[in-house]
Amino acid sequence: VQVICAHLNEAKACGLLARVCRAARSGV
Repeated sequence: VQVICAHLNEAKACGLLARVCRAARSGV
């Protein structure tokens, strides 16, 4: 995720990805 965040260079996109990742981990 960090690499993707660095590539996008967007805090908003980074936060969104982090939320999706957490939701996915919690869901699974």
